[in-house]
Amino acid sequence: TMEGVIDKYMKCTGGHRGSSSATFTSQEQFQPPNLDPKDIEVNVLKKEVEMLQKGIRYMFGGGDGAMNLEELLLLEKHLEYWISQIRSAKMEIMLQEIQSLRNKEGVLKNANKYLLDKIEENNNGILDANFATVETNYSYIPLAMPSEIFQF
Repeated sequence: TMEGVIDKYMKCTGGHRGSSSATFTSQEQFQPPNLDPKDIEVNVLKKEVEMLQKGIRYMFGGGDGAMNLEELLLLEKHLEYWISQIRSAKMEIMLQEIQSLRNKEGVLKNANKYLLDKIEENNNGILDANFATVETNYSYIPLAMPSEIFQF
């Protein structure tokens, strides 16, 4: 009811309400109520949401159909801000991806170098094994091949 609204207002502003009706001095009428900073922020955000919803309705052809110049400029400012926020978030994600790919590249290069060293080590080991002399306790007689076989 109207009485309830006036009572709530008087409680919020710290004013006193008369018994029969609300009588305000000129100073009380223009004095803003003492609001919590959270309430002020909530009110600002509510107005911003309203304006943005109106802008969305305007862009999609619904709603009352017309926005004044001030509302359009405010909507443009918000859209530009959102675009810059989206671009910066996109750049941050792309930089993280680039860094991740650089890290993977380093890991793969190190793994490749390790594998190439292993291959080279194995090849050198095989070559050394082919040319190494094996000493045993068994005596052997060298085979003699006639040299005329190799003459052409």
